[in-house]
Amino acid sequence: MPVKTLRAELAATFGRWTDDLPLDWRAFFAGVAPDAASVDAELLLDGGRFVYPGRKGKLPPGAPVGAHALRPFEHVSPEDVRVVVVGQDPYLQVEQATGRSFEEGGLLSWSVEKPPSTGLRRIVQAVAHLRRPEREDYLDEAGWAAVVADRGDLGLSAPAATWDRWETRGVLFVNAAFTATSRDAAIPRKTEDNRQNAYRDRGHRVFWKPVVNALLAGLAKRPGRPLVLVTWGQEAEKTLAASQAVALAGDRWGTQVRQIVRAHPNAAPKGAAQPARCAFLTGVNPLREINEALAAAGSSAVDW
Repeated sequence: MPVKTLRAELAATFGRWTDDLPLDWRAFFAGVAPDAASVDAELLLDGGRFVYPGRKGKLPPGAPVGAHALRPFEHVSPEDVRVVVVGQDPYLQVEQATGRSFEEGGLLSWSVEKPPSTGLRRIVQAVAHLRRPEREDYLDEAGWAAVVADRGDLGLSAPAATWDRWETRGVLFVNAAFTATSRDAAIPRKTEDNRQNAYRDRGHRVFWKPVVNALLAGLAKRPGRPLVLVTWGQEAEKTLAASQAVALAGDRWGTQVRQIVRAHPNAAPKGAAQPARCAFLTGVNPLREINEALAAAGSSAVDW
């Protein structure tokens, strides 16, 4: 059997991509299509590789229940989006990627014994600190254990319910690319990392770029609708060019449309002394920063 190209697989799998969207989002994306023609034709899905998170109801091997590439749009309408948190790419492990940025599949609870990814821990630590701002220790690198110990008093929702709740409050969690290519464990780590970079940069990101551009630009130009665009990580920041141009043209950039740029939650603390707090959790609480931007744009705060 001939080896498929990534281009052909993406084109075939997502040829009717809007079928997985609610009707209001289908109307929002009318006339928009992923760019299969720009995907590098030399990228092959050899060694049993596949694309994930995949289509709705068609889970690839190992994917968490409910995962699919368009999952971020299930619980919020285009008119109600107030915040877009842009991540970089789906998790490296298929079983973690749900379709929503930073959400980790397969987690049933917050625990010390089976902690979530570093980045997700830090986001939840920010939630805990927002609820109890006097507990500065929640933000420290060793603060996860304290958050877990206090999770009942803090009223933390279960992992999957947390993202559902934020979505219903107008927060959209998307990635710069909605899909990724599964890894081949038989290939040496360094070689595989290089191949993954190629799949990402010359494959998935160029494929989804028209859709991401249309999403951010379309939300940025809505008259009378405040919007805060949040990029956590340098790669995510590159996605804002189209939305910024639209908002500038409509005299909305810096007023009703605001941008927040911050280090990726997964970024390691820098410095020989290993500071007690990473860049993501240094300074103003990242979730409070979003609420302050919403207030400046004329919108109410998110109940994180």
